[in-house]
Amino acid sequence: MLRTMNPTFWVVAIFLVILFLGIGIVIYRILCTSFYLKRIDSYTIEPEEDSDLSIIDDLERKLHHWKKTTSRFLSKYSFFRKYSERYVSYLREKDLRLAMDYVTTKFFLAVVSCLFYVIGSLLSIFLFSWIWVIATFLFGFLLPDFYWEYQRKNRIHRVEEDLWRAITVMGNSFQAGMSISQVLHIASLEIQGPLGEEFDQIIKDLQYGLDFETVLHRFYERCPVEEVHYMTTSLIIMNRTGGDILAIFRSIEDNFLARKRLRQEMKSATSSSSAIFKILVAMPFLIALFLLFLNPSFFSVFLTTPIGVVLLLLILTLYIIYILVIRQIMKIDD
Repeated sequence: MLRTMNPTFWVVAIFLVILFLGIGIVIYRILCTSFYLKRIDSYTIEPEEDSDLSIIDDLERKLHHWKKTTSRFLSKYSFFRKYSERYVSYLREKDLRLAMDYVTTKFFLAVVSCLFYVIGSLLSIFLFSWIWVIATFLFGFLLPDFYWEYQRKNRIHRVEEDLWRAITVMGNSFQAGMSISQVLHIASLEIQGPLGEEFDQIIKDLQYGLDFETVLHRFYERCPVEEVHYMTTSLIIMNRTGGDILAIFRSIEDNFLARKRLRQEMKSATSSSSAIFKILVAMPFLIALFLLFLNPSFFSVFLTTPIGVVLLLLILTLYIIYILVIRQIMKIDD
C-alpha cells in the first residue's frame, strides 16, 4: 500500500512535519521567554484587569500579548533588529520595540498564507509545488509593506493638504499678537486630521520640557514635507536671532502657493502620459480576463505544470519590474 501512494503525498507530509516542528520550536522558545517574563512580573505592578471582557476583546488581548512576546523573542537577534529599522518611519514614536511588531505581523501573515496553500493542495484545490510554497510565503510577508506604505503616503498627503490652512491660521494668530505656544494651541484646535495630531504632539513635547528646536526637528522627521522643513527652519532661525514673524509667514505662504501652482501645472502636463501608463498597466489583466471568458482552462498550464509555474513567476517578476521602471521614468521631483 505504501508503494502505491502518490509521491506528492509524501512531499506534503514531510513538509507539514518540518513546518509543525519549526512552529513547535518557535512556540517553545516563546513559552520560555514568557516564563522568564512571568518571573519578572512579581517585581512589577500591573494595572487592574477587566474581567467583563467579551470573547472578541479577550481574543484581541491574547493576540496582542502573543505579538509582543514574539517581538521580544525576535528582538534578541541582530538581523531582525536591523530589519525592523526600516519600519521606524511608519511610527510617530521612533521606537525599535514598536517597529519589531511590524516584523512579527509580516511573519504571521506569511505563515498563514503558506498554511492556506498547503491545505488547498491537500484538498486538491491547488497543485503542490515548493515554488508556490515560497511564493505564498513571500506574498504574505511582503503584502503588508504595500498597505503600510500606502498609509504613510496618504498621511503625508493629508498633511500637505491641511498645511495651507495651518499656515494661514498661524499667520493670522501671530498678526493678533499671540505667542508661539498660543499659536500652536489654536492650530491644534482648528486643524483636524494628522496635522492636528502633530500640533497636539508638539504641545505635549513642549510641556514635557523639550526645547523648541528639538520639538520642531521631531515634527519634520514625522512629516517629511518640504513646506514643513521650510516652516520649521524659519521658526528655528527666528527663535535664535529674532525677526519679523509676519514677514516670515508671508514668505512661507507665497512659497507654498508657488509650489502648489507648479504641482498643478506639472500634473496637467503629465496627465495624458499618466493615463497611458494606467491603461498599459491594466491591459494584461483585461486580456487575461477576456481569454478566461473564452476558454476557462487557457491558463491552467501555468498552475498544473512545474515549467508553467516557473514561467508564471517570471512573467509576474518582469511585470513588476516594468511597473517600477515606468514609474521611475515618469516620476517628477518637486
